[in-house]
Amino acid sequence: MVIGVLGVGTVGSAVADNIETKGITVRRSDPDKGFNDNLSDCDLIFVCVWDGGDGESLERAVWQVAGIGAVVVIKTTAMPGTTERISKETGIGRIIYNPEFLSEATAHEDFAHPDKQVIGGWDMGSIGLLVKVLSLFGGEFHIMTPTEAEITKLAVNTLYASKVTIANEIYEICEKHCSDYDRVRTALESDRFIAPNHLDVHHGGYRGFGGKCLPKDIKMLFGAGCGVGYVAKTIGKVISENEQRNPQTGYGDVQRLAPDSALCRIREMGG
Repeated sequence: MVIGVLGVGTVGSAVADNIETKGITVRRSDPDKGFNDNLSDCDLIFVCVWDGGDGESLERAVWQVAGIGAVVVIKTTAMPGTTERISKETGIGRIIYNPEFLSEATAHEDFAHPDKQVIGGWDMGSIGLLVKVLSLFGGEFHIMTPTEAEITKLAVNTLYASKVTIANEIYEICEKHCSDYDRVRTALESDRFIAPNHLDVHHGGYRGFGGKCLPKDIKMLFGAGCGVGYVAKTIGKVISENEQRNPQTGYGDVQRLAPDSALCRIREMGG
């Protein structure tokens, strides 16, 4: 088996390097980073390009490998419906959406030791080939449609972002009562139904959630709802609350992803 990786950034490097440790031949393509392997003999190609959420960079990347005949596995975060649309436009039936759940600082370790493997596709032969590769790393497998997998990716980060927001509000209540949030946090972390992650309200040296993924992904999910006529009011409130604490995560992504509705809805919610 020969595996291709298109886009060798944080995600692509983790994918390529880990698969290579299993004795599988890996080809890398990312000219901007000095990787120029030919992907034409690959059986399966992971598409790991950075895309701001509108799907343009992702679609261009898929077109690059459309004529090879390999199974195309999209790992780039995408709006619900993107994989299905790209499949129709490119004529690729052997296409899968397999989102990444990696932290930037621990991407290689996260890929090597996953808790879940989400696979969205229609062609069982293609899914079987991907399962064969990913089974080398473990994790609980969830097979679904590409759109369901796209929603799952955004939902995971939306829940993380919501937890950060609630933790910040608990912190504020502690402050008003002259109480020690860290003692409260320690007790919360010991609860078996509450994972300890996302409770550090000063993580990264700022309040609220930030970084490359959480602000973008929660806005993408909110925009996905608005795009089909559903306003996710609670998610909108989380976005507006966070932007009061962390103004750098402004309205721009929502305006671009759902310009007709999402921006005004968040403003109506108090952002």
